[in-house]
Amino acid sequence: LVTGFLDVLTFEDGSECPANEFEECDVGQELLNGWCVDCSAGRFLDSETGECADCSAGFYQSQSGQTSCLSCQLGEYAGEEGMSACLVCPAGSFRASGVSATHCALCEEGTYSDEEMRMESEGMAHCSDCPLGSYQSSQGSSSCTVCPHGLTTAEKGSQDSSACVCPEGSYYAGSICVACPEGMSCAVGASALELAEVSPQLEAGYWASVEEPLSPYVCDSEIMCPGGTAGICAAHSHGQACAHCDDGYILVSDSCVACTEFEKSYLMFPFLPLIISPMVVLLVYRLSRSDVHSWKHWHAGIAGMGFVLLNHYQLLGLLQVAETPGGLSDTLSMISFTSDFLAMFKPPCVGFSTYLQELIIKSLLPVIGAVCFALTALASIVLAKLAGKPDLQMKQHRIICSYFTVIFTFFSAIAQACFTVTSCGPNPSGKSTLLADRSVTCFEEDWYGMLSIGVVAILFWCVGFGALFVRAILKASSRWNDPEFRLRWKFLFLKFRPGCFFFSIVIVSKGIFTNIGFIFFSEPLLQVYWVVGCLAVYCFFVAAYTPWRVMQINFVDMCAHLCLIFLGFMITWFIDSSSSMDSVVNVLSILVAFLTLVICTGAAIHMIASQTANAFQLRKQTKIVQMRSVILGLAGLEAKEFNRFMERLIDYDFRAFAAATKAAPEECGHTPVRLSPTSSRNPSFEMII
Repeated sequence: LVTGFLDVLTFEDGSECPANEFEECDVGQELLNGWCVDCSAGRFLDSETGECADCSAGFYQSQSGQTSCLSCQLGEYAGEEGMSACLVCPAGSFRASGVSATHCALCEEGTYSDEEMRMESEGMAHCSDCPLGSYQSSQGSSSCTVCPHGLTTAEKGSQDSSACVCPEGSYYAGSICVACPEGMSCAVGASALELAEVSPQLEAGYWASVEEPLSPYVCDSEIMCPGGTAGICAAHSHGQACAHCDDGYILVSDSCVACTEFEKSYLMFPFLPLIISPMVVLLVYRLSRSDVHSWKHWHAGIAGMGFVLLNHYQLLGLLQVAETPGGLSDTLSMISFTSDFLAMFKPPCVGFSTYLQELIIKSLLPVIGAVCFALTALASIVLAKLAGKPDLQMKQHRIICSYFTVIFTFFSAIAQACFTVTSCGPNPSGKSTLLADRSVTCFEEDWYGMLSIGVVAILFWCVGFGALFVRAILKASSRWNDPEFRLRWKFLFLKFRPGCFFFSIVIVSKGIFTNIGFIFFSEPLLQVYWVVGCLAVYCFFVAAYTPWRVMQINFVDMCAHLCLIFLGFMITWFIDSSSSMDSVVNVLSILVAFLTLVICTGAAIHMIASQTANAFQLRKQTKIVQMRSVILGLAGLEAKEFNRFMERLIDYDFRAFAAATKAAPEECGHTPVRLSPTSSRNPSFEMII
């Protein structure tokens, strides 16, 4: 075996090899002193000279007997000639494509390469950008400097400490990063300093003043408050929380719409309501002419269903505490006239646009109504004298009954109007604003002035009317035989069956208690739960007493309040929620909102048919004959036989029989009529039918 290098070739035993033994060599070998020798590692056979030569800098050859050298792969270099292997670029440097393999370039500012990258294949082929939250201001760095605690960078590869800013969801407040307020969005690098390139932005549905841009207020609509820069409102709107429209505009479906010329004239308001008022008085007066004998007629039943339906939609307005999608929002706005009929006449178009003006007008409505009834009655007296027809003169007790009928019908709306001044909601700014008008800040001087008006209205109209109604119900036991008393207060009794005349108090209490919760709870979710709880208690009373004189009204009243309870839970879906199911819940809520109207219509048709259709009358007569036969049969039983019969009755039938034994004498006038199921009987209190 021949070994050696250059001019000296020897065998393994050290003896010198004889020359001129070979004339041609294999590939990768050179002829040296007549012997073929492999080119060693780091060298290659030069085809031009036929001799082995060192690999140039930037190339390497790790094997012997090769005819060429190899280029160093990316991230490696060969800085000298004749290298058998490339070296990995040191930390802080790199070698990329197109860069000479004789050396590695230093990482630029904002980049680095470290020992961990050296362990990877082609790991040093490039330098990595400094990750978010770090920077590097020097070249040839093997690491990046981490930003101070709580700071980050807007992008990777930052080159200076000035790139360290507050992270997303916070803003720079002069020395520290502060969490972004609710209702605002803070991008990376947001700052509250003047002339900042990035500043906190308001989200849609929130508003902030230019003076206090970091103190957001909740708006009633995302359309009115589009968000963005502080102080920005939708077109033709202004004020805190964009709660008011410009002069000549009125809020319609979350947008300020221009008033028509007629709406801007005083003919629309207040003259049109004043013109309509006498007509309403005459209509109510005419409808109140019936006495106790006709209270069970279907006409009275229709009036009772109308009362339930109107009360249902008045209460529905209390549930509008969350921003709902367009369809449901429009539906709730459409029926809002049941609790705010003045809105139909668009007072803002003639300048009555502030909440204080609205509060004063609504607080005086019962007085204005009393004046309208009184003036209409006075006009009837004058007309009767001029025409010489005494019958044209309105009866005092009927006109009083007509007035209180309107008050009782709209009692929930009156209570709602009185309590709105006490209903405040929280804001991210830390201040509370009036739910009825977000431009009014609660617990400030102006609000206290409004509160005094509201408290007086509550005492006069809620407490005062409620106490007056309770007094009339309590006095009924001693004055029922007085036709004038029955005519004056019949609106409290004609809807309910004997023994349940107290239910007027339950309805008045419901109107008050459903609104009281807004004083104690400012969170929309708790407000809805309070209203739903009050409605559930009312449902219990209806189910327990079935108070309505007409059977179908009990069914309608129960369904109406169950729909309200269901709608309440549906509306909680939209409180701080955004889901793909919103549209489904929206449609379902709209259907439920009108379900009561459908049920009421069907029940009214059934009630009328049951009192007028021949088939129903024949069926009723058949049942009357059967009941008479049963009663006569029971009357002929001996005491023991009757007792055995009663003992065999199930509990439900026993209670029904007991209820019938109470109702029969009362309806026949043989025993006093009870105000409630537990009230004592007064011998002088008899209903004459």
